[in-house]
Amino acid sequence: MREPFAFVVAAVADLSAADAVIEGLGATMHPVEVRRLDVVSLGRKVSGDVRFHRENVCDADGGRCWSAAAALAVALFPSVDADQPSDRAAERAALAAVSGRVATAVGRPALKDFGDLLDAAFAGVIVVTSTDLGEAVVECLPDSALVAVRTAELDPAELARLAQIATSSVRRPPRTGGDVSR
Repeated sequence: MREPFAFVVAAVADLSAADAVIEGLGATMHPVEVRRLDVVSLGRKVSGDVRFHRENVCDADGGRCWSAAAALAVALFPSVDADQPSDRAAERAALAAVSGRVATAVGRPALKDFGDLLDAAFAGVIVVTSTDLGEAVVECLPDSALVAVRTAELDPAELARLAQIATSSVRRPPRTGGDVSR
């Protein structure tokens, strides 16, 4: 079932400002609300490539191995996922599968706006949350941040299914170390 989500993208001066935004969200919002936030931050390397700085990781307890915020980052900057360690192949596959659906839901005009905004900064924060929390997230952002907000409908069950299909096809690396004589 499709649900409306708020996509909040903030361009900030540097990685410390991105960290401050994330910490500010945690300090300002109620803990129940914070758990409903899907947040990643991005930074630009000296080479100009954009990479994840802080990202959500697979939620092994909840079985979720995808993030709409990270998927939007991958849709905007495919390079962000390029240097992930090989032991995170399942998460990379899930992000690749989900990023197309997220990009389609957000739409080309919003992708262009988000990309232009993030291109103008050295760092950025992407927050995806329910639409009822979108305004609260924007209020937590510093005045110096350049912000774009869009809403789009996603089907979390469909995204979870796509991520599951993608992760099930990934070959797990062989275990190394330990006593092999047993």
